[in-house]
Amino acid sequence: MADMKIGEMGGDTPVGTTMAIMERGTKVMSAIHKRLHYSQKQEFKILSSIFARNPAPVYPYMTPGAPPQIMQQDFDDRIDVLPVSDPNIFSMSQRIALAQTQLQLVQSNPEVHGGQQGLYQAYRKMYEALGVTNIDAILPQPSQPQPMNPAKENQEAMRGQKLQAFPDQNHQAHIESHLAILSTPVAQANAAIVMTLQGHIQEHIGIMAEMQAQQEIMSQLDPEAQMVLQQNPQMVQQLQGEIANKAAELIGELTEQYAQAVSPAETADPLVAIRQQELALRGAEIQQDAEQFEARQQLDREKERNDALIAQQRLDLTEEATAEKTRVAEERIQTQRDIAAANLQRRM
Repeated sequence: MADMKIGEMGGDTPVGTTMAIMERGTKVMSAIHKRLHYSQKQEFKILSSIFARNPAPVYPYMTPGAPPQIMQQDFDDRIDVLPVSDPNIFSMSQRIALAQTQLQLVQSNPEVHGGQQGLYQAYRKMYEALGVTNIDAILPQPSQPQPMNPAKENQEAMRGQKLQAFPDQNHQAHIESHLAILSTPVAQANAAIVMTLQGHIQEHIGIMAEMQAQQEIMSQLDPEAQMVLQQNPQMVQQLQGEIANKAAELIGELTEQYAQAVSPAETADPLVAIRQQELALRGAEIQQDAEQFEARQQLDREKERNDALIAQQRLDLTEEATAEKTRVAEERIQTQRDIAAANLQRRM
């Protein structure tokens, strides 16, 4: 029944259908694998109880950072000695399918899964499932954001990159530099640059307001109160609430102050304003076309990977089916030989 289903699979068989066929055809192996896992767990439990009652003088291997003597408390009821294998995964095809599904979920919404770090972990698990050994050579760790000077941030904003503010930066100087870029015709003609820089300015304002609020609240406390504050975490939490409220007030004042600085001046010629709006819309259309092209390229790459995975799974299933047919044929031939030999002995 399984052989007929495998033979009927076409090139457009969905991944879910292939997984269902694989799962149905491997129920016996799955049950055996789970029983072996359970048996190994029981064996480890018995060995642990034996070691707890009859400890040997030293471990038969190196114990970095710990004495080599075996202690009974190493195997008491607080410690569970368990096998590290996964009883639900027993084949490479199953591991690849699970890693592929996880990668697709992460790629569908990277922000929910931790951004670049989550995407890196999903790709790394995919390579591990494929059995790749030199993963670090082909999949480097994602670089962590580093503080940049205002000119570099302006350059990154014009390239469409995300910006991040850090507490140790000169927030006032950064804000002034970004405001200067926002006043240029190039930045005003690109809505994406304006949104990136304005959002980054708000991030600087938030950090600067929190720092100013903390300094203002702490300056109002005498040395004795500061010492008591360090020894009482509950008072620290109450003080954090006051700092947050004060920071909110400062954010409102700073936002109003810088909103006046970025408000566009009235132009004498209305045709200039219309032309700037047209350029902004054109820039938004170009960026949207680029994003759609990148999305199509990503879908094409995903389709190629899915086709390769399905082909590998189909090949594995075909090899398993061929091996099973060969085994059945050999058993049938051996049975016929045994019957022929028995008939020959009876005749003799």
